[in-house]
Amino acid sequence: MKVSFDGSVSEVMGEIQEFMETVSSTGAKRIDTPVMKTKKMDKKVNQEKTEAASEYKPADESEKKSIEFTPTIPTVPTVTTEYTLTDVTNAAAQLVRDKGEAMRIKLAELLKKFGVKSLPELDSSNFGAVMEELKNLGADV
Repeated sequence: MKVSFDGSVSEVMGEIQEFMETVSSTGAKRIDTPVMKTKKMDKKVNQEKTEAASEYKPADESEKKSIEFTPTIPTVPTVTTEYTLTDVTNAAAQLVRDKGEAMRIKLAELLKKFGVKSLPELDSSNFGAVMEELKNLGADV
């Protein structure tokens, strides 16, 4: 049985006196319970309730925080290879050796694209582009 009283101190005292008079007039038996044990149990239950309440936090709009996410795009290191006339000449010669006379004609067309008739006439700023073209034709560089 649980009895509770609500109100101010004086109101609660009046309710307790009223309750006690009702209990004593009906001849109800008084049951003594070990007070210490009850207090310890109440304390333990209250502690468990407090711990459970502290773990739970309702989703309150005012408590929500915005999280800003900025993705980082990794940079890929690029390596620019510096080619020499010797590199270009070796790649072109390898293509002619491996693929024959038909490749000589393709190489002449490639040089024409860069406005020259032979590799030694090629400007050094075009070595990289010519090497890319030679790779596309099958050169192993």
